[in-house]
Amino acid sequence: MEGRAPSSYYPPRAGRLQRAHTLAYSVRTRLRLEELNHRLGTTVSRFVLALAMPGYSFLDAGWKAIGIATLAGWAVALCAFFIWLGYGAADVAFGLLISMHVSSVIYLFNRVASEMGVVRRLLFSLGLLFMVSQAVYVPARNWLEEKWIVPVRKGEKIYVIDRRATTSLKRGELVACKARGVSIGGVGSAPRIYIRDGLVVDRILGLPHDEVTFGPGFYSVNGVVAPALGRMPSSGSFTVPGDKWLVWPSLSTVTEYNVDRERIAAAVLEMAMVSSDQLLGRPFRHWFWRDQTQ
Repeated sequence: MEGRAPSSYYPPRAGRLQRAHTLAYSVRTRLRLEELNHRLGTTVSRFVLALAMPGYSFLDAGWKAIGIATLAGWAVALCAFFIWLGYGAADVAFGLLISMHVSSVIYLFNRVASEMGVVRRLLFSLGLLFMVSQAVYVPARNWLEEKWIVPVRKGEKIYVIDRRATTSLKRGELVACKARGVSIGGVGSAPRIYIRDGLVVDRILGLPHDEVTFGPGFYSVNGVVAPALGRMPSSGSFTVPGDKWLVWPSLSTVTEYNVDRERIAAAVLEMAMVSSDQLLGRPFRHWFWRDQTQ
């Protein structure tokens, strides 16, 4: 009847939460997760987390101090890797990232397969080190350098380049690019001029469609005169093609065999014409405390 309280004789119907709990229990039973958890010494979710998070295997086993120290050390090494990107310290930090992660995973598997012999344990550790480094960390670093940031050395200075900054380039800006080598043959098959390729960081002198003129001791872009840079031609003019940028390279290695200055200048000019597929990006104005505008 209306208005009467439900009878306590009949049990309440199972709610959605109860049905979800029953379904989850059924799935665990079918997959024999309880048996798997027993064999792993922990739950499947914690096992997966221990694979992914350095130090968590120690935390899960009750070694809190070691686990926190490992996780904190991994975080410090990651910061050091980014701060000193391109320097030797970043290589050391990268190695520490791998070693701490591998140590954590090795401890996890030692708990699961404690009966493993010494030789097999050693081989397993070496294989795990190779797999984690080559399947996780090295591809992650390559992706980072391909899509986001890459260090480029110029002399004694390291520039950290923003790989996303390849549009809206301006005259006078520093830009990183893949300079293509130039080889001009002489007598026979031996080249008389050879400039090797590599990564360079230099300023953009001319944009597409700019008018460039060279003269004795100077060059001009759209009528604006500036002192000549190293190995520039002493005469001539041209219009920068619509799909090129003029980036005059600061060369440290030029091999030449009795070649006049103008031929060398013509070879460097060929190298200085940079297409869009050669552009890497612009240096960040600052990388942490380091100024990258000079």
